[in-house]
Amino acid sequence: MTAYESEKEKIFYESEGILNALKSTSRKLLGNWHATFSFIILLAIIFSALFAPWLMNHDPNFGELLDRLQPPSMMYLLGTDEQGRDMLTRIVYGGRIAMMVGGLSLLVGLFIGGSMGLVSGYFGGWVDHLIMRITDILLAFPYLLLVIAIVSMLGPSLMNAIIAIGVRMIPEFARLVRSVVLSIRSKEYVLATRAVGASNLRIIFHHVLPNCTAPIIVQSTLLMAGAILAESTLSFLGLGTQPPDPSWGTMVARGREYLITHPHLSLFPGLAIVIVVYALNVFGDWVRDVLDPHTDWTKPPQI
Repeated sequence: MTAYESEKEKIFYESEGILNALKSTSRKLLGNWHATFSFIILLAIIFSALFAPWLMNHDPNFGELLDRLQPPSMMYLLGTDEQGRDMLTRIVYGGRIAMMVGGLSLLVGLFIGGSMGLVSGYFGGWVDHLIMRITDILLAFPYLLLVIAIVSMLGPSLMNAIIAIGVRMIPEFARLVRSVVLSIRSKEYVLATRAVGASNLRIIFHHVLPNCTAPIIVQSTLLMAGAILAESTLSFLGLGTQPPDPSWGTMVARGREYLITHPHLSLFPGLAIVIVVYALNVFGDWVRDVLDPHTDWTKPPQI
């Protein structure tokens, strides 16, 4: 067998393995209607957020004052706000902001916290003690109190809210990755790789980091729900997304003035927050079950 045929056969078996894994995951997903429902909700929110300019017929930031405070109707499915802006359009565009904040803050926390956890767990010693003390300091502050404090220092804005939420996620990822790395670095295959002269970078990126993927995925799905709640809270307090940009938290806050006469102003964006956080938590629990929390994440990667 030539080298080309051998490589082609290897690619074929790897592709077949990926397809089998996707089929198995699909069966597990369809077998759990809670997870399936949550997955459909998340897909619908992501789809509407991506294609909002083509799906919505109204401008999210400008409305008709003559149509202000309209109840739900055929023309305005979720009614209008105090400035005559379509509520459905603003909720959909608010979903874009929620997904963006959740995704970018996760990237900030994962990149910095994951790097800290890798270095801390792999090298140990004084580096480990220093990094862990930093994470202990961050964890000593209540979640929202630290986020509000950071945004207050940086100034109210969407980007500063993303930074603040991402900073609060750093210790979560650092401690998680460190715990996995501590178990992996003493494994036989890591010791054997080090014995044949492999560099620390090669060991980290080829043997240690791939084994951190499963717990990171589980943690990310659960932390994203918290990020969306934190952004909504900051916007509710006037520290997150600034008007006229639509944010679910801002919409709930502005609707308080009309809570008795026009409850839909706060009700619908509040329901959007509840539904998205519920979907993320349920889907995150399903991902955790699929990846199996009792699975040994420290076993050698399959090559």
